[in-house]
Amino acid sequence: MAGGLVLGVQNATDRFETWAYAWTLVVLVGPGIGRCLVGMMRGRGDLAASGSRLIVAGLVAVVVLAAFFEVVVGIGGRVTVHPAAKPLRSC
Repeated sequence: MAGGLVLGVQNATDRFETWAYAWTLVVLVGPGIGRCLVGMMRGRGDLAASGSRLIVAGLVAVVVLAAFFEVVVGIGGRVTVHPAAKPLRSC
């Protein structure tokens, strides 16, 4: 279900390059939500706690990777380069 939601948002916004970091939502946050819900429903605090840790780890990973790929690499093509970062032109 998490994969479908991510792909739905990417399709609606035409930003499929975000898959470079959005996979963490599918691989970490999705199962984390599942573990958290099962843990709460069955009264298993250990499952709920491990699910919460997966959710936090996935959200931190997506923010760090998004910052790297969008700002440093510029995969979205929407980043303007600071003038000091441009190569110097010869006169």
